Amino acid sequence: MNKWIPLSLLALHGGLSVYAGELLMLKPGKAIHDLEFNDAKEVTKKTVGSRKETKIKVENGQLIAIPPVVAYEGMNKDTKWAKSSFSRINFNNVPKEYSAQFKFLHSKTDDKKCKLYIDLGHRCIRATVARTGTTLLIENHLYGKGGDVTSKVLAENKNLKLKDDHWYDISVEVKGDEVLVQIDDIKLYAKDPLIAKNKAGSLNLDATGRGFLVESMKILEAGDFKSDWESTKSTL
Repeated sequence: MNKWIPLSLLALHGGLSVYAGELLMLKPGKAIHDLEFNDAKEVTKKTVGSRKETKIKVENGQLIAIPPVVAYEGMNKDTKWAKSSFSRINFNNVPKEYSAQFKFLHSKTDDKKCKLYIDLGHRCIRATVARTGTTLLIENHLYGKGGDVTSKVLAENKNLKLKDDHWYDISVEVKGDEVLVQIDDIKLYAKDPLIAKNKAGSLNLDATGRGFLVESMKILEAGDFKSDWESTKSTL
């Protein structure tokens, strides 16, 4: 059995070529990453990295993120992040405008204050999924790092709360000054001039707790807006 993640969870979706829900805003562009995690060789410096002593492994068609507090359990490690429950995976070489589709599972934990951060470019545009609801915002250097106000809320949904052991279908679309995040059947849309200034070059998944799993990560360059986008977004 896997040391960190229950085998039942690893087998739940492993090996399936299934992506999250249909893109609503953008036509598909050129593929940047099409990762099924069937082979550890898919994880290279060009595709996937980790930060803050997060350990990553590929198993059963899934990318597994393991926080230091779990990975170092019983090892008496004394490092900066050894006791941290924070995990970060970054998907690299992502263009300024793109779409991404993937599946995400937050591992079961007793921590009632866990959060998932979907960073559309590190600390630029962020969807935060917490136990109390979800917020889409602009923050940090885009909005005024060090100032009295360091973030701007773009959209919220109090009904979308982080659950453990649940496979979320997630898609994100970023083009110009618009962004659309879909998590299962919840849609968070925003339009703001600062969105167009996101130039971080990565898609990051961060979470606190006992780690998380990712399946079927597909990242594409942003194509043109769909012909029916104007009518679609009027319903959001």
